[in-house]
Amino acid sequence: MDVVLALGGGGVKCFAQLGALLAFERAGLRVRAVAATSAGGLVGAGFAAGHDVPSLIDELAAAQLSARFRRARRGEALLDARAAHRVIHTLFGTRTFAELDVPLALTAVDLDSGARHVLHSGAVAPALRAAIAIPGLFPPETLHGRRLIDGGAIDPVPVRAARRLAPGLPVVAVVLTPRPAGNAQHPAAARLDGLPAARLFRRLRLVRAFEVFVRAADISHRALLESRLTLDQPEIIVRPNVAHLDLFGRVDALAVVAEGERAAAAVLRDEARHVAWSSPAAAARRKRATASATGTPAL
Repeated sequence: MDVVLALGGGGVKCFAQLGALLAFERAGLRVRAVAATSAGGLVGAGFAAGHDVPSLIDELAAAQLSARFRRARRGEALLDARAAHRVIHTLFGTRTFAELDVPLALTAVDLDSGARHVLHSGAVAPALRAAIAIPGLFPPETLHGRRLIDGGAIDPVPVRAARRLAPGLPVVAVVLTPRPAGNAQHPAAARLDGLPAARLFRRLRLVRAFEVFVRAADISHRALLESRLTLDQPEIIVRPNVAHLDLFGRVDALAVVAEGERAAAAVLRDEARHVAWSSPAAAARRKRATASATGTPAL
């Protein structure tokens, strides 16, 4: 079965998306296009560039071990993004979107106008630097005169961009944020323990105030995500159990991969969902969703 992927962010939780890709391959699903943002952009771009999934797991796991996010000494961000940019350069060099094996769209937001941009032409590396530019943590990427940040700021999982890449195909969204928990308490919002000196300075008033801000922003992000999923209606949603992980902490990459693989395999075992994908009602829903997707500026 042919599908198109929509991948959102989640820092090191993106290893779960690689596990989901393994499960999809084992089940015979053919990924014909990928739309992604934030850390999901690294996974999606790596896959679209033709890296086989086991090799991509090894490459990103090695990058996690070698990367050091240092405090930025100037600019518009808390962290120096050079370590992440080196990983992007190593994986993609000067490769362009036109040279990829699978169509890819990366989403970003213009920091000054608030407009969403779907990046699908030109060099991959600068587009990916924009897609991973978590506002406040990493600096904006200037591209074609625009200061661009992580597209997850307004569209956490780019389902609509995925539909535009491959109209009529079912969209599989791999979401690294847990379902709403009602009155239950969510895991610590954003999990910033992996940031430089985060634990050491936690007792400082400014840091505690920042954590309150991050928690409030996380609540808004979760609500936006659920609203977008309800509106855009991906045919299937895979939600690995990774809410307990830090965004930037060291993780056992293979364990996170295994969780993504488990979650995707569990969903794929649902035969009723498979039937729903191919039903006339599902086809009509995809047609309506594709027709309602509004055009966005492309760079």
